[in-house]
Amino acid sequence: MNLASVQMRINTGQAIIVDGLRWRFSAAGQKLLQPEHLRLHEHLANGLASVVKHGLHRTVYHVKLDGFSIFWKHCRINGIGSYLRQWIRPPKARLEFDRSRMLAERGIATIEPLAWGKHWYRHCGPSHLITRELKGGVPLFSALVDQINGANRREITAQLGRYLARLHEAGVLHPDLHPGNILVVRDSAGEPRFHLLDIHNIAIGQPLNMRSSIANLAIFNRWFALRTDRSDRNRFWKSYISARGMNSPCSRAMARTVETDTLTSNRKLWRDRDDRCWGDNRNFQPVRSRMAMGHAVKDIDPGVLRQLLADPDSPFAADGVRMLKESETSTVAEITVPTPTGPRVMIYKRFLLKKALAAPANAVRMSAALRSWQMGHAVHDRGLSTPRPWVVLHRRGRTGPREGYLLCEKVVDAMDVCEFLKTLTGRAKWDAIASLGRTLHHFHQSGLRHRDMKAANLLVTSTNGSIRFHLIDLVGVRFLRDVPTATRARNLSRLNVSFLLNKSFTRSDRVRFLRAYLRWALVGRHGWKAWWRLIDQATRDKVERNRQTGRLIA
Repeated sequence: MNLASVQMRINTGQAIIVDGLRWRFSAAGQKLLQPEHLRLHEHLANGLASVVKHGLHRTVYHVKLDGFSIFWKHCRINGIGSYLRQWIRPPKARLEFDRSRMLAERGIATIEPLAWGKHWYRHCGPSHLITRELKGGVPLFSALVDQINGANRREITAQLGRYLARLHEAGVLHPDLHPGNILVVRDSAGEPRFHLLDIHNIAIGQPLNMRSSIANLAIFNRWFALRTDRSDRNRFWKSYISARGMNSPCSRAMARTVETDTLTSNRKLWRDRDDRCWGDNRNFQPVRSRMAMGHAVKDIDPGVLRQLLADPDSPFAADGVRMLKESETSTVAEITVPTPTGPRVMIYKRFLLKKALAAPANAVRMSAALRSWQMGHAVHDRGLSTPRPWVVLHRRGRTGPREGYLLCEKVVDAMDVCEFLKTLTGRAKWDAIASLGRTLHHFHQSGLRHRDMKAANLLVTSTNGSIRFHLIDLVGVRFLRDVPTATRARNLSRLNVSFLLNKSFTRSDRVRFLRAYLRWALVGRHGWKAWWRLIDQATRDKVERNRQTGRLIA
């Protein structure tokens, strides 16, 4: 078939085969695409295509062509589940192609499909989708966090509430509704316009009832509950209910339900992700050599990883290394590591074996290094700040894993929380104490407890008046489905003991902390005195144990 006949088939909407792929076109694709545009390998060879996203199940390319740009999504069959699904339903590329046109018919902005294709001789195989680039589009989370000021943030929040209301009224249910799947494009008047992405799995039918709407909003709220304040979420909710015509008394109860369901949904999401750091996926990788074995993040420099696997102790002997600690239990050094964003100062810690049977025990239990690795990523996933771990290793031994090694980021320009509060007075001090109370409330609410929650394990950074608390030394952190009151009180008492020698931290400051931790402004102050007595008694018990054992208060 010659080029002219191929182009004629495209213009008449007929399917064509290029490089073994049978392509079908939308009306826009018939006018825009030519046969030479459908050869991805040539675009990669010529440098016209670049990888935007890559995973086991799909790769997305950005292809710059003459006069316009496209996104090319390559959907793969990954595992027996996706193989079986394609036997009973169309390929993902076709699903997204068809649903984008259905959304357009209902007035919902989304990607503009140009063509989809799959191997003509394989029923269950990879599929491809080509869409036109949306000029000036940015992901919603970038628009909210990085690129707009307070006034524009309020505007886009209200617009977003109306957009979600229109989506639900149109009968559209997106099972993976998060800010990464919504693109924001400013029109000629500067107004934000939202476009729905990743739509192969959406359901389209009758307008959503309130039960389905609340469940979908809880999924959408998972990202916002960790990164926005309640005033932003309240502004979104008022805009949403106004667009859907709900009455105010009923809406307040539904708003509380959304927040409660969001926490439940987040807890389930976190539990599902807590073991990802042990696998081989887009973020993590298992590593091993003759000398060591362990796990690393995918974006670590390969040269650094090879050096650590060849000799995990080599950084401690390098020229110019800064030693921070050398004891019978651990060695800690500050080293500079090349990263994709440039050299970074990191902390490298060696966990020494304290007992002869520690190596055999490490073969059947989780060592301190492995606990620090998993808890570091778990705390980070929960929206709390902690130095991100990059590598965890164990030296290989005959009887089991020997010394452990952990490479993690360093918190730059940080202070101990106790020392930091000494530098503050008045309103600045009260705000910092309240922020600390909210941080530890979220720590416990997300299903974590810390048996050594002392001031030395809480660092503080202050940037342009914004205070951020960072948890370090996570060996004592454990998962709990629900942290009971007694456990919370013991954790807080350990922190309270750290402040006993700080005379500037008064009883009034302790009440302010407890008020923020218990969220008086939201749920009232009922029961706070019982909490005060629990923490006070646990503090006395801790001080007495230290006195009996001769240990100093830290």
